Amino acid sequence: MAPRPPHAARLKRYALAAASQGRAGCAVRFPGGHASATDLPWPAGDDAAPQPVELLLAALVGCKTATAHFVARHSWPRPFNRIDAIEWADVAAHRDEAIPVSLPICPGSVLPGNPGLLEVRRMDSAANHGSLVCPSRFCL
Repeated sequence: MAPRPPHAARLKRYALAAASQGRAGCAVRFPGGHASATDLPWPAGDDAAPQPVELLLAALVGCKTATAHFVARHSWPRPFNRIDAIEWADVAAHRDEAIPVSLPICPGSVLPGNPGLLEVRRMDSAANHGSLVCPSRFCL
């Protein structure tokens, strides 16, 4: 195999294992030993875990927070290259409450065999110079 040019894309792979749980829940296991779960509120589910969209929001702010810390560590001069705290208040999402009647719900949905949605892209605007865009935002 020929060596990859230095400008070639370097894709990071994310993996997990999951199984349905209860009426509408999902138990998730990650390679590092972490676990998570999702569920729907009663009466659709058992309300035993956050809804999937709530974890999507958590992933988005987690990614934005991690990116801010990364940019601070690698772009700001020492000793000012640390962020003391970041707080997110009233993070909200909205979705169409219409019930989907088929899959995929929308073009490009993440389905088995279609992991390409989780691409990391660079923003070229001056306001986001040097920051990575969170892959979770493509799911919103």
